[in-house]
Amino acid sequence: MENRAVSEVLISKKAHYKHGKSQAILKTIHEPEINLAIWERSRVHRCDKAINYILATEHPHILDIKPMSQKDLYYKLGSLINYNISTEALAKDIWILFALFCKITNQCTGRVRLSRVENNACQLFHADTLEMRMLCTYSGLGTEWVENNNARYNELGSKGRSREETNHSIVIDADKIHVMQPWHVAIFSGRKKKKTLPLIHRSSPVKGKEEYRVRLCIDYPDACGCS
Repeated sequence: MENRAVSEVLISKKAHYKHGKSQAILKTIHEPEINLAIWERSRVHRCDKAINYILATEHPHILDIKPMSQKDLYYKLGSLINYNISTEALAKDIWILFALFCKITNQCTGRVRLSRVENNACQLFHADTLEMRMLCTYSGLGTEWVENNNARYNELGSKGRSREETNHSIVIDADKIHVMQPWHVAIFSGRKKKKTLPLIHRSSPVKGKEEYRVRLCIDYPDACGCS
């Protein structure tokens, strides 16, 4: 208990996240100690048909590309979903976010993954081994995350414990877990951002087909995994 108490005291209570209605808020991820920036944008209804198709079809859809242009993204998305379903609006939205991520992170390209999340593959609260990642959940519950001072960083990792035991050890107060909202765009930092604690987060649980979600993940071109 002594080590646990020390780890909590040493974590600054200064706000480590920012959110706002303008996409300009995402640039604040470069500020010292900031590990999460959320653009609280509105839903783009023109994307509904494509998103609903991804949710309803019997076959899961996973788009995993490093797009060369908006046109390239449009054709890849169309072949993945169904050319009878208009994907232009969704492809345009993904391209806008992709270009924004590349600009903010000073990357020439990046890795774009659009998927239907059907399982609980990532249920442990954890920190990613990367510098920055962008997430947007188009449908369903978004990523769960906790504030720095609500996490015990020295308890990260399963350490032979069950999922419930591990999460209980990491999160100090489960009633203060945050959930990213659909269509909101988040950039968060991992272990590779210097002088900044990584964001502790996990995927929201999926209890059945009615809780499937459509998630966009944009990374540095050499990144792996997405949760």
